[in-house]
Amino acid sequence: MPSSAEMVAAVVRDTRAPAGSGYREPGVLLGMLDAELRSLVLPHVLDASGDYLLRFLDVPVVPGRRAYRLPARAVRFKSLHLLREGCEPRTLVETDSEDAHQYARQNTHWHMEDNAVVPLLHESQGGTLRFRYYRLPSSLVLPAACFQLTQKTSDGTGAHWKFTCPSGTPPALPASFDIVRGTQPYETAWDDGALSQYTPSLVGSVLTLNFAPGAPLPAWDVGDWLCAAGTAPYAQVPLVFHDVVVTMVAARVCREIGDLAAASLAEASAAMKKQEAMATITPRTRVTRPIVNRTWF
Repeated sequence: MPSSAEMVAAVVRDTRAPAGSGYREPGVLLGMLDAELRSLVLPHVLDASGDYLLRFLDVPVVPGRRAYRLPARAVRFKSLHLLREGCEPRTLVETDSEDAHQYARQNTHWHMEDNAVVPLLHESQGGTLRFRYYRLPSSLVLPAACFQLTQKTSDGTGAHWKFTCPSGTPPALPASFDIVRGTQPYETAWDDGALSQYTPSLVGSVLTLNFAPGAPLPAWDVGDWLCAAGTAPYAQVPLVFHDVVVTMVAARVCREIGDLAAASLAEASAAMKKQEAMATITPRTRVTRPIVNRTWF
């Protein structure tokens, strides 16, 4: 299960970039991995069955509020539901903005306007809107830029959770943080937390979060990662795509350093790996009929 550091090392290995080249620098390669991840792999992951990267967010209906902005990390919107106590959840139907007047205040439709969703609600009835959306994967950083949860203890003074920086040299504490799962598919379990919510203590490479007795404890597990908001030490796509991304970047590096023969081989390999990856993840929730002698992309 390759971390971002292992992906960087694989690109260097596969391209044989000369010593001193910028194409050996982790910062450069992480940026290239992110670009390939988002522009090439991400659309294929979203088009696969199984709803990879699907998340939801509940937002209270606010009287007098017409539009609700999409979550900041939404890359594609899926559906909108209206939840009310004592009632079955209602799926609101998308309509074109030009036809919205037909459904005003009926609690049945919604339309998109710029980067916001406009639900056509009867304002007096309240409730909760559930946004279902596909989340943009976090930007890659090295594990050394994060802290990993290594120990959870408690005593008479409360709970104490210890996070350790694997490099031994801790990064600056982030103004806001995400918690990234330490197991595949490495999804973000907590967005935009603030250390001020807890009592942090940093000694050497160990960050301790202290919880008062009886305080509710978040559902984080040993092995999870505390990272600056919007970042992760693993590519947040199905594991079968990790090698696809590495090979895409290797092809780009080879082309940019002038090794066109190696670039052509890497591009062909990336195309084959991408096809195999799609074949692996597509039947996640159903068995599909094999496609023979047909170009998939």
